[in-house]
Amino acid sequence: MLPKILAGTASGLVVAAAGVRYAFPWLKYDWEFIKKIAALGNVEKKLENTTVADLFETRATEMPNKPFIIFEVPCLINVHLLLKAFLPQPTKTW
Repeated sequence: MLPKILAGTASGLVVAAAGVRYAFPWLKYDWEFIKKIAALGNVEKKLENTTVADLFETRATEMPNKPFIIFEVPCLINVHLLLKAFLPQPTKTW
């Protein structure tokens, strides 16, 4: 009697799991998202008294030789060609 009850319960759980998966295919992804949001709450508690400047200083000490901002000045010839291509050209009116 007990093996029949266990087999029936196991098969019922398998059918129920398959039915839930079929009826709600995105439930798995929703659960993963909920877990990520809960993890963010834990991170928020851990960083409660930390400022952005503190995070920047920590990161800068980890990588002292990496540049923070790379600034490139565009070549004036390229700017001239862009302006020439997109701005209307003056016409001679005389």
